[in-house]
Amino acid sequence: SMELNAQTTYIPDDNFRQALIDDYNVRLSGPENHVLTADIETITDLNIERKSIANLVGIQDFNALEELNVNENGSMLNIVGNQI
Repeated sequence: SMELNAQTTYIPDDNFRQALIDDYNVRLSGPENHVLTADIETITDLNIERKSIANLVGIQDFNALEELNVNENGSMLNIVGNQI
């Protein structure tokens, strides 16, 4: 099926991944902690404030992203190594 060969994106932060699932209907796919890239690459406005997210690994595959709200996620938020 198409699903087996679908491109996936690694989202290691549990809270980031859960926010995508809950708020943006992003689907898990492939290896553990991966989501379908097709589900995130069309998101233009990502609001993930107050989600206790510490790590934004995976944000590089949000190709359509225009606005990113990460307010109030604490001082642990690390976006180093991600070309936003």
